[in-house]
Amino acid sequence: MKEIGLALSAFLVLAGVTAAVEDQPEKHWAFQKVVRPGLPDCGGSKWVRNPIDHFALRGLEGRDLRPSPPASRTEFIRRVTFDFLGLPPTPDQVDAFLDDSSNDAYENLIDRLLASPRFGERWGRHWLDVVRFAQTNG
Repeated sequence: MKEIGLALSAFLVLAGVTAAVEDQPEKHWAFQKVVRPGLPDCGGSKWVRNPIDHFALRGLEGRDLRPSPPASRTEFIRRVTFDFLGLPPTPDQVDAFLDDSSNDAYENLIDRLLASPRFGERWGRHWLDVVRFAQTNG
């Protein structure tokens, strides 16, 4: 184990990794205090609904682009269900979402999809692909 530590230290020194950090460690980004950035000015845009939207709108405007029009409730549930679960919503799920007139209908839908076992299965599959996991026989 000691030999591995020595070999790793020698590699890091030869690679020059320690020089960048040891010169002025207090100036390295990892040692800086975390500061909440100020929100970009959006000129009172009605499109902005939360702090993240300020940054998204600034990025779009910087590229001379405009936000797309909002999706209908039917389009929204189809898009988000495909994104989160990889499957279309059932007709009953669509009807339930369309009938939900509460202010937090969108949040309730997202919470329900995130709590679904299908969500974990869909995204777990991507991570298992990354680590090249496979179940095979023979």
